[in-house]
Amino acid sequence: MSVKIPALLGTTAIALTLFAHEPAVAQQNAQSTASSGTGLEEIVVTARRKEERLQTVPVAITAFTPAALEEKHIESASDLQHFVPGLLSSQETRDEQVFYLRGQGPNGGQGGAPGVVTYFADVPFYASGPGIYFDLDNLQVLRGPQGTLFGRNTTGGAVLFEPKHPTNTFEGYFQVSLGDYNLHEEQGALNIPIIEDKLLVRAAFDVDQRDGFTNDFTTGQDLDNRDYWSFRLGVTWRPTDDFENYIVYDSLYSHTNGTGIELQAINSFRDPKGIAANETTFVQTFCPVAPNPCGVPAQQLANQAAAGPRGSFTTPGLFGLDKTYSYGITDVAKYDLTDNITVKNIFGYRVLKNLLRYDLDGMNLAVIDFTTPNNWNLSNVQYTDELQFQGRSSDGNLSWIGGAFYEFLHPGGTTVAELGTTSVIGPHKTTIPLTVQVLSNSMGQNALGPEGITERTEALFLQGSTIWGACPMC
Repeated sequence: MSVKIPALLGTTAIALTLFAHEPAVAQQNAQSTASSGTGLEEIVVTARRKEERLQTVPVAITAFTPAALEEKHIESASDLQHFVPGLLSSQETRDEQVFYLRGQGPNGGQGGAPGVVTYFADVPFYASGPGIYFDLDNLQVLRGPQGTLFGRNTTGGAVLFEPKHPTNTFEGYFQVSLGDYNLHEEQGALNIPIIEDKLLVRAAFDVDQRDGFTNDFTTGQDLDNRDYWSFRLGVTWRPTDDFENYIVYDSLYSHTNGTGIELQAINSFRDPKGIAANETTFVQTFCPVAPNPCGVPAQQLANQAAAGPRGSFTTPGLFGLDKTYSYGITDVAKYDLTDNITVKNIFGYRVLKNLLRYDLDGMNLAVIDFTTPNNWNLSNVQYTDELQFQGRSSDGNLSWIGGAFYEFLHPGGTTVAELGTTSVIGPHKTTIPLTVQVLSNSMGQNALGPEGITERTEALFLQGSTIWGACPMC
C-alpha cells in the first residue's frame, strides 16, 4: 500500500490532498507518447550531452518521466530491465546490481573497462541498486556504444539518472509505503525558492526498511532484508541572466544482513579405484576414507531440502553483512558567452565504500566464506571534470558541441578482503582452516577488478549536426 501526498505550500495556507496518479509511458526510440488527456508530454533528454527534445534525438534511447517510474514501480535495476529492450541486470548480492546492454556488462568494454556506465547528474558513478530511483526529472537508457560525447567510453551503452532540479514553485510531497515483512518506506521532497529565479533549493530523501525473507538456520539472522537511507540537496544559483550554477549533494547508506544462498547440488563422486585426483576438492576435504559413499553431501542437501528455498546455512560464527556508503558532490556551471555560444563545466567528486561478509556455498562448512576482518573491502575516490562548448552557427542550421573530459579514480584507503576455506593435509585425512587474502593492498588498491586500481581517463570530443527548419531546443 502506498499513499502519496503532494504539499502545495503557500505563505498563508498549506493544502494537503490525496494524489491521483497520472498515466505516463516510457519514451522509446525518439517517440513521444500521451501522458494525460491534455496532450503530448515533452521530455527533455541529455543523451548527446546537451538538452534536447526526445523526439529530435537520433539515438536509440528509452526515457522515463517521474510519473512513468512511479506507475511502473521502477525502484531498482531488476525492475528497469522489464521495460527497456536489450537491458538486463544481474546481482551477486541483493543490492549489488549491474547493467548489461547488448551483451556488454560491467567488464565488457575495451581493456576490461565497463561496458555500461551509469551517470548521476551528468557525472559517472558506480551504483544502480535501490536508493537512486526517487525524485528524478527523468531516467534515460542509451543503447549502443557511447564515446563521442561521453568521456567515460562504453561499448554497451549508458544509464543516466537526472535528479529533479529546484524550481520557482514552493512545493513538496511526502509518501509512505507499507507492506509485509514489516516493510515501511518514507519518501519526500521539499522545494523552496529562496529568491525567485535567483536562488532555489530542493531537498529529497528516501528511507526504506524491511525484514528479511530468508532465515539463516545457523546464525538466526534474517537475510535478504533491506535498510537504506538516501538523501539529496540541490541548489541553483542564477546571479545574472547569462550564468547559472547547479550544485547537488547526494548520499546513500545501506546496512543489511546480506543475501541468502540456496544449496542446489554437490558433486560427490568417489573414484572406485581410490584415486583422489579424480575426485573434487570438496570430497577430498570433507569425506573420510570410509564409509564410501560419503554421507556429507547427502546430509547437506537434505538440510537444504528441509529448510526450503527461503532457508540458508552458513559457517558457524560468520554473520552476514552488506554495508555500503556512497556520497558525492556535482557542480554544473553554465555561462552564455553570446546568444549562440554557451560554455558549460561539470565537476564531480564521488566516494564509494563497501563492507561485505557472507557465505558463498550455503553450507555450515567452511568451504567458501567471504570475510572482511576490519575496515572496508572496497574504498574508492573519483574526481571528474568536463568542459563543454556548445553553440549554433550558420543561422542556427548547424548545432555543435566540443570539449574535454578528465577522470581520476584512486583507492580511498587500506582495504582487506579474505576468503575463508578448509584445506586438507592429504586426501581424506586431517584438515585445517585456511584464510586467503583475495583483495588487499597497503595503499587500498584491490588485487582483483578495476574498482580499486588507480585509473586516469582523458578525452577530447567534438560533434556537429545540421538542423533544417526552426528547432529552438535541437
